[in-house]
Amino acid sequence: NANIAYAKNQLTLNADNSIFVNAKLSVNGDGKLALNYGGTAGDGAKQAASGSQLKVNGQVDFAKAGTGPLAINGHDYTIINGLEGLQNMGDFVGGKYALGKSINAQSSALTDDGQGFVPIGNAQAGFTGVFDGLGHDIRGLTIKRSDASNVGLFGYTDNATLRNVQLVEAIMAGGGNVGALAGETKGGSISNVFASGSVSVSTGSSDFSAGGLIGRNAGGHVSDARANVHVAAVLK
Repeated sequence: NANIAYAKNQLTLNADNSIFVNAKLSVNGDGKLALNYGGTAGDGAKQAASGSQLKVNGQVDFAKAGTGPLAINGHDYTIINGLEGLQNMGDFVGGKYALGKSINAQSSALTDDGQGFVPIGNAQAGFTGVFDGLGHDIRGLTIKRSDASNVGLFGYTDNATLRNVQLVEAIMAGGGNVGALAGETKGGSISNVFASGSVSVSTGSSDFSAGGLIGRNAGGHVSDARANVHVAAVLK
C-alpha cells in the first residue's frame, strides 16, 4: 500500500493467497523483483492456489527492459518498455511478458503503410503466453486493417493470460472479431483490464463480432474488466 523504490538486490514477495500492489513499486538500476502468489514460493512447477491472483491497482515500474529483472511464480518475464518491444511479442507467442512502463503508441498509426500495429497472434498461431501490464497503460494504439479478422492488441489468444493493463484511446478497425484488447479469445483468463477509444467493423457478412474490450470470447474467463469504447459496424 506504500510506494517502494530500490536500485539493487532482489525484493521477494511470497503469498499463500493473492498479492495486491496498490501503490508504485519502482525497480531501478540492477534491482530485481520476484512475485510468488498462490503458495508457489517461486516453484515454477507448482500451480498457484485456486482463486489466488496478482492484481496491480498501482504500478510496477522497471528501469531496464529484457529478461532478468522480474520473475512471477518462478517464471522469468520479458520486460517491455516501448512500442517496438510490444510488437516483437509476435515473434514468440508463447512467451511471458510484462510492461515496465506505460507506452505512448500513437506512432503506431504511421507504421506498415498506415495499417498500424500488427495484432499479436492469429487463428493459425494464437498467443498462448502471459501478458501482465503491471498497472500501466498503452495509449493511442492504432490498427486499421479493414479486410482482416481478429483485430486488437492481441488478434487471437489460445488459453492465454492477460491482466493489469489499460488500453487508452485505442483505434481499432477490421473486418470481423475486433476489440481493443483482443479480437478473439479462446479459453484462458482476462482480469483487471480497461479499454477506451473506438472499434469499427466493415464487413459484407452478417457473421461477425465486435466489442469494446473483446471482439469474440470463446470460453475465456473475464473479471474486473471495464470498457468505454465507441463500437460501430457497417455492412458493405
